[in-house]
Amino acid sequence: MSQATAARLIVGDTTTIGSGTAIAFNECSLAGQRTVGTHMGHRGSRQRASCRARNTTDKSGGNISGNLSVAEIDWFLPRAIGTTGSSPWIPGETIAEWYAWVDKVAAIYQYNKQRIRSFEVSGQETQYLNWNFATVGELETTYGSTWPTSPVPDCGTAFLFSDCVLTYNSTAYPMQSFRLSVDNAIDENQYENSLTPTRFESQDLIVQLQVTCALRSDTIALYDAALAGAAASLAVSDGTTTYTFHFGNLKYMSGAPTVPARGRINMPLNFEAFRATNVTTNAADNQLRIVKTVV
Repeated sequence: MSQATAARLIVGDTTTIGSGTAIAFNECSLAGQRTVGTHMGHRGSRQRASCRARNTTDKSGGNISGNLSVAEIDWFLPRAIGTTGSSPWIPGETIAEWYAWVDKVAAIYQYNKQRIRSFEVSGQETQYLNWNFATVGELETTYGSTWPTSPVPDCGTAFLFSDCVLTYNSTAYPMQSFRLSVDNAIDENQYENSLTPTRFESQDLIVQLQVTCALRSDTIALYDAALAGAAASLAVSDGTTTYTFHFGNLKYMSGAPTVPARGRINMPLNFEAFRATNVTTNAADNQLRIVKTVV
């Protein structure tokens, strides 16, 4: 019987599996995403005929999630926002393509020219942070070689919610939970004269932050924040390495406290990030800027 504990995942920028990066994932749903057309014409009977069935589309994608280490985060983050090089990272106009191999024990599959359509970082009190990357790409194929002895996942360390810091308008606020989502708004349905999509163009950048705080005197300024918004940041750390997500202008969109019969009065809030000004330089006014620092 195939057991999930024996499954493995490698991602890379080329079709050479041995030069990729191994990922210690919690869940991987990469799979082929095919659709089939069937003929529904006159047939002289209530029963459907099996003839004229055709594949109409063929692509692949899914989700890769886990409590990622620094090496794994360093691989995913630049590709997730369309940039290259070292920190600081700001969004580019093109989302890069890459490859993935998944050993599903019964067979090994290769996923061609994947792009990260969106990603999320989330956490709550006393828990590890979870990173989730949603992908879309070209065909799923059966990988015809054996799994390489290297690379293997980096042991590294994981990120805890207790090390996270939310700063809004120069003030740090305590949180109970958060979910940061970045959506590249990829148009994945440009098939043209092909069964598989021919282009994966990013049409937008949607950056949203959902935060839950207890309603107290030290958090009440977040509730119904001014429409003008303010510069903000979310820092996540493993105690040594910190990734700080800077937002040029973070606007309060919705959310309010709910008073229960007893217990804490919680305040779930929704924010969305925008540019501070109409520029695209590597500065504090970008819609999103990710800075990596090491102690």
